[in-house]
Amino acid sequence: MGRCRGLSNITALAGFRARGSMKFSLRLKSEEPMTHAEAVGCMAANLALPGAGSLAAGRAVGYAQLVIATIGLIVSGVSCALALKWYYEAAASFSDIVPDSSFLIELWQHLEWPLAGMGIFLVGFGWAVITGRQILAEHPKENAPPRIDEV
Repeated sequence: MGRCRGLSNITALAGFRARGSMKFSLRLKSEEPMTHAEAVGCMAANLALPGAGSLAAGRAVGYAQLVIATIGLIVSGVSCALALKWYYEAAASFSDIVPDSSFLIELWQHLEWPLAGMGIFLVGFGWAVITGRQILAEHPKENAPPRIDEV
């Protein structure tokens, strides 16, 4: 009994409600009709975090977009850190020499993985942008004036 009371005291101190006022689910959105404003929000979410807007719109491809973008960020982040470490450790020897082919080969070997990670991220980002544009196209603005067709 004391353990439960302690847990409720901790959650009360942290500002959380013990009854779970926040719900989290990986289920996709229901098939309720989406407004244009919600579609714009989905597009903005896809620009901020690839896949998030697709998931909010109820599209399962958002999971793949999110995973691809996350893998790209991890690959580029880790490999950039290793490339910077290499650069700062070898920076003293670079100032005395004129860059030659061996330097450029070594530089490429340390920059190919960060560039690959950025490419992987851009694949997920591009896919999310395309999906966001499709969502916007499926939900046009309401109360738009009629188009005047040119004859």
